[in-house]
Amino acid sequence: MLKIKKVLPVFLAILMLIPSVNVLAQEHNITEKDLKLEELISSIDIDRELDNAINGVIDNEVPKEIIDQIKIEGDFISEESLIGNFSTLPSETPEIETGYTVKKLGEIDGESVYSMTAYARPKEIEDKATKLGVTALVGLVWIDNFGMDNELESVFYGWKPTGDSKVSNRELRILIDNANKDGIIYPRSDDYNHFSYYRKGFRFSASTTANVTDGRNKGSITVLAETKLWN
Repeated sequence: MLKIKKVLPVFLAILMLIPSVNVLAQEHNITEKDLKLEELISSIDIDRELDNAINGVIDNEVPKEIIDQIKIEGDFISEESLIGNFSTLPSETPEIETGYTVKKLGEIDGESVYSMTAYARPKEIEDKATKLGVTALVGLVWIDNFGMDNELESVFYGWKPTGDSKVSNRELRILIDNANKDGIIYPRSDDYNHFSYYRKGFRFSASTTANVTDGRNKGSITVLAETKLWN
């Protein structure tokens, strides 16, 4: 009986150590890649990337086959234009301007990590009555693996209203292989933001839609960024 009493505390101590060892091992396995990804993602200056997108700057390290996989779309609808379709009132919808930039952030385990930043905004046209002004931005960070299992790692977004314009009813949609995995996300502010979003697939896209008003005019702006394995 005495021997059992002596062995039992030792046995319990060993049992208590096993989960701790497993947790440390898991943290080590996860942290090694996550720290590298976070380092690469945190190196993204979104204001600079937006400026590069507006000026059509593409990183020389990005191969043509990656650029050929990119798709950008933008749309702007104003309340006046909807009225104009059913009356003699002229359309007040401004033309939309879109653009993108893409860069190689680095490599992890021999695979390339890319970021793409896309924007959409109404063009400034003097003969248009609407004063609505906003730049909508959306971006993706992904690892381009060999085969069909590319890895989406992060999504970022934001809005930059100009003048008296204000943004509301913000929506963010993320599609993996043309399927919406998590429904719609509703950002609460215009601020540029990014969050980790890990999924595997061959086609990734993110799009934002938001309402914009200057107190008199109203409209809606959408921007979409997509990368896929093939055309």
